[in-house]
Order: sequence, then structure tokens, then C-alpha cells
Amino acid sequence: MRRLRVDVAGGGPGGLFLARLLRLADPSSSVRVHERNGPDDTFGFGVVFSDRTMSSIRAADPETHELIRRASVSWSDMEVRLPGASLRYGGYGFTAVSRRVLLSILRRQAVRAGAEVRFHRELRLGPDDGPGHVTVLADGAGSANRGRWAGRFGTAVETGAARYVWFGTEAPFDAVTFPFVPTGYGVFAAHAYPYGEGLSTFIVEADERTWRNAGLDAPVRAGLTDHRSREMLAGVFAEHLGGRPLIGNASRWHAFRVVRNARWSAGNAVLLGDAAHTAHFSVGSGTKLAMEDAIALADALRRAGRPDEAFAAYEAARRGPVARTQALAERSMRWWESFGRRMHLPPHRFGMHFITRTGAIAYAGLRRRHGDRIAEAEAEFAALARAGGPPGTSPVSSVPPDGRHRGTSPGPAGPPDGRRPGTRPPAAVPPGGGPPPIRDGGALGLPVDLGPLRLPTRVAAWLPGGADPRDSPVPRAGVSLVLADLRGTAAGSSESLERAVRGVAARAATMPGAVPGVVLGPDADPGAVGRAVHVGGVRFVEVVPAEGVTDPAVVAALLDRVGRVAAVCAGLRCPAEDAWSGRAGRLLDRCRELRALGAACLHLHDAPPCAGSAGAHWERLVGWADRIRTETGLPVLLDGPDGWAPCGDGAGDDAGAGNAVGAGTAIGDGDDWASRLHVTVVSGRADVVVARPPARCCAVRIRGT
Repeated sequence: MRRLRVDVAGGGPGGLFLARLLRLADPSSSVRVHERNGPDDTFGFGVVFSDRTMSSIRAADPETHELIRRASVSWSDMEVRLPGASLRYGGYGFTAVSRRVLLSILRRQAVRAGAEVRFHRELRLGPDDGPGHVTVLADGAGSANRGRWAGRFGTAVETGAARYVWFGTEAPFDAVTFPFVPTGYGVFAAHAYPYGEGLSTFIVEADERTWRNAGLDAPVRAGLTDHRSREMLAGVFAEHLGGRPLIGNASRWHAFRVVRNARWSAGNAVLLGDAAHTAHFSVGSGTKLAMEDAIALADALRRAGRPDEAFAAYEAARRGPVARTQALAERSMRWWESFGRRMHLPPHRFGMHFITRTGAIAYAGLRRRHGDRIAEAEAEFAALARAGGPPGTSPVSSVPPDGRHRGTSPGPAGPPDGRRPGTRPPAAVPPGGGPPPIRDGGALGLPVDLGPLRLPTRVAAWLPGGADPRDSPVPRAGVSLVLADLRGTAAGSSESLERAVRGVAARAATMPGAVPGVVLGPDADPGAVGRAVHVGGVRFVEVVPAEGVTDPAVVAALLDRVGRVAAVCAGLRCPAEDAWSGRAGRLLDRCRELRALGAACLHLHDAPPCAGSAGAHWERLVGWADRIRTETGLPVLLDGPDGWAPCGDGAGDDAGAGNAVGAGTAIGDGDDWASRLHVTVVSGRADVVVARPPARCCAVRIRGT
């Protein structure tokens, strides 16, 4: 490319690093950085880089990498602190550096390379300024320049539901640490990590209800610190801070904004870093993404013949990695928006829910990194599942319908290995990459309580409508509940319904430990259903609506007829949107109403995914199951992936079908469906998996306990 003239709006890490890389690539280019603040006006505390990002910086600029490395601190552990327990998870690589120091290093390096850095200067985006001129908008998530051209960039901004505030502290932390502290207002949590200079970053997060209950919603002018919040939160986290204060730096509450742009360039202008995209701080930092953007944009400008070609190459190179990071970050952000509703979980299962919140690491990888922690969660889950117990101790949530949190104070630290006092030692981790066999605590082979019904395993088999229950290819091994779709039959005579119910009971009788269940439509006559259930010995009745959620009135009528002898389940159709869409509120209200009526559980139905979309389809389905279960406290049944079925010993088994869902769909490295289902259940996102036809293969071996 001919000699470049580049103006960069924003003197943050991304803009400064880009300026240096451009000058190193072409010393004849003209590069100016325009920063509206002064050289000492640094906001924030520490900045975190992953090992991968540090490697990318080293490859692009070894000298700058070495300066950053010398000024940084590194660690490999995460620690989750709960009342009465402290859990360590190793095997992660992080590097953190003071934002003030990082900016100083990058500013000096940019100037040494020949870039001009101007302070108290705000660049205003104007018309294209001829060939060879490039304007880089690196002025943050609230970029005023991008806002002026929002239509050309296709900018979309989504505001998160939680509130957060950044502080610093002199309290020592030797790993990234997450204290969770219940209070009378709700639950507060923190993200704390060291970054050098004897200081640590300390980010506090809370849901909006907790934030308002604590009276922390008073407005604070931009540029000032919310000292009332600083002092109060120092008291909330006093045990974890060792009595040290929190340090403010324009510290006030915010709601995270997720920024996306359909196009990263318009004319001679190109977006970089937070101006182009944001990702929740719980999975890394905007600085990390901005530095990686700078490397890619500098390389594209060096290689391309024209700016527009460079912009296209830059976006093509970065769009995929950024989209993946944003997807992981959004799942993590949603977890942090609702963490207070999971405080009822036993500590090791809470920890497993936390470390699996993004789905970025397969089960085999989790076991390699911290096998003891995973084994403890599995042992904890197995012990509670086998014991059953009162609300608050069983593997099924006991979150109150009104969502109020328990106002307890933090307890003493647990034993050195992180076990909660009184829990048994971790179970042995079996060899191999799959989930542990049932005899060692595998999730799907453990019992579950659905209202008055106790099932010996967590696998149900769906019997399609119109099939003869005695001749249908329902999987036998490990199935403890047969769900016969009688929606067509129930609309006929009482006699035909009774015959069908007897057939279901006869089929279930051939499967040791299996309970007969029926699935009905909303138009089924409660009286006829009641007679058929009593005659046929059915123990489970589900009502499935044509769309949406089952009408509570229908469930109430069935409970009146069969509630003493059978578990009544309400079916619901999984929305096409994700679990945090605008539709969620109304659906969750209906689910809470069903719980209040006495529904034993909820069954989340979904259509099979399109080819090649099974992963994203499953994430959406599990996201809904997790949120419904968390918000309502009811057990959730969810449909397994298309074609999945349990396998095991016994007549009718598809022995040797292998550990896959259809030909060629095993993902590898332990991220097969067997592992996914196991993690889904152990972590508390769902309770029962329903196998639907076609059942031509098997994904997990189930043996009844």
C-alpha cells in the first residue's frame, strides 16, 4: 500500500499499540493518536491477558511484550469462595498489569516508533479525506464518532441486567478470586485479581434487586467515585479484604453494554476494540480484544493495496474469533446476572455450574485440569440424589417462587482441600474421557424425585403417537419412565383411552424399574383421564400445549383427579429466542404459577435441530432449562439430541452402537453427547433427559442402580 496517513481516535491500549505496529511496518507512514484526556488521566485498575494473547503480542512485537511481561504478575488458579467453602480450580493461564503502567509502556513505545500522540484532542469523524487516509475509531464502547455513523456501521447495543462497579484494593490475592457473600439485601459477588504494585482489582457485581434493596442506586456524577458504595462494600467483603479498604478511581455503578456492529468499516473509517465490539469482563477484558484487533488491522494494512481491501481482510480475520468470544461472554454475563438464585446449591455443584457456564471446556478437559473438584461435585450430587431429602438439600432447587435470597453471612473457610465440613472425600476419578459409569455416580443413572414419584434413573423414553406400546422400539436399558404420546387417543372415547393406558402399562412392565406415563393434549377430559389412570396404573401424566406453556387451569383439573396417585407434569414449547429474550418474563411467570398449583415438574419440548446446528440448538435448549429450573425450583425434563438413546445390557439393546449421536456427530476430546448430558445434570441445569426416536444409536451406557 502507498504511504499511509492514519488518525487514531482514542489513546487506549488498542489505539497506541496499533500506532506502534503501523510505524514499525512502514516508517514513512504518518500516524497520529488523538486522546481527549490528559496523559495522567487513567481510569480503571488492572488489565488481564490470557496466555494466548500474550503469545500474540510477543509474535507481533517482542520488545513491547517483554516490557509488559516485566511489569505484570501471572497466576494459573481460580478460587470460588462460598459461605463455608473455598474451591480452587487450576490449569488456567492469566497475566495482569496495571492499566496505568500498560498505557505508559504503550505510549512510550508508540512515540519511539515515530507515532505522534496528542492529548486533550478529540478527533471528529468527517468526510473521507482522499486515498491513503485512514481513520481508526478506537475510542471505546461509547464512541461518539461511531454514534454519528451508527447507521453506516449497523451498531446495536444491548444493556445487561446486573450492576457492577470497579475498585482497587491493597488486599493480597494470589489468584483470580470470586467471593460470594449473601446479605439481607441479596447476594453480592466480586471478581478480584492481583495486577502488581501491591494492588488488586476488585469488581463488585449484584443483580438489580440487590443493588436497589441496599440503597446503592443514588446517582453519582461521571468522573466521581461513589464513596457510599465503596464504604458499604468494604464492610460486606471485609473478611475477604482482610479489613483493608476499597480504593476508588471514578468508581460508580454501571450496567454492562454489549456492543455489536454489522460492519466494522465505513468509507475510510474502521472500528477497533470496544468501539467495534464488547465482551463481558468475566471472560477477559476489552483490552485483550483491542490488542488482538490492533495486530490484525496493522497486518491487513501492511498487506493490502487499498484501505477498503485492508478493512475487509481485517474484519474477515477478526470477525470469527470476536463472535466466539462474545458468545462465551454473553453466557457468562447471563450467569453473573442470576448467580444469587443458585446460592442454594451445595458448594461443589455451585462450583461446577460456575466453571461450565460458558461451555468452552469439554468434560474431558475439565477433568484433566481439576479432576478432584469435578469428582467432588459428582460425589456430592450422587449422595444427595440417592438420599433424596427435604427442600434445600436435594439436587432439585428449592428457590422460593418470589426469588428472595437467604440473608446469611459468610461462614468460616472450609478444609484445606475445599470440602465443605461434613462432606465425604471426593470419589475416585475413573480413567478415560467419558463420564463416570453409573455405579460410580454417573448422573443419568441416579434417582430423581418428581413430586410424589421417585424414579430410579433420569432417562425417559418417548413413545410416538399411533405406535403400539407393546411393539414400539422404545429403548429399554436404563429407562425409568415411558412417555406414551396419547394426544390423539385421549380425544376419543373413554374406552379407547383406557385400552391405550393399559398398553402403556404393559410395555413398561417389560422394562425393570420403568414407570408408565402418558402425554395428553390440553383438550383431554380430566374425568376420563382420571379413570384411565386409576385403571391402568399410570404414575405420570403430562399435558402438552399446541404452543407456549400448558394452561394452569388444565393442570389444576388433572391434579384434582389424579394428583394423589400420579405426578402431573406441565409441558412447554421451547421458544426460538434465547433464554434472556423479551419472551422470558411471561413464560417464567406461567411456570411459577404452575409450581404454585402443585405441578411436579416441567418438560421442555423442542423440535429437532437443522443439520449442522445441533451444538447451538442444544445450548439454547439447555439455557432455557437452566433458567426455568433456577427461577422456579421445579425439576425440568428436556428432550435429548435427535436420535439419542441410552444403551446397556439386555434384550433389545443396540449393543455396540458406540458413543455417538448418529454417524459422525461425536465431537471429540470428551465433548460427546454422553459428557454433555452428564455435565448438564450434575451442574443442575436439568434433571431428566427424554430419548426420542429415531433411536438407532446410543450415547451413554446406563445401568440401573
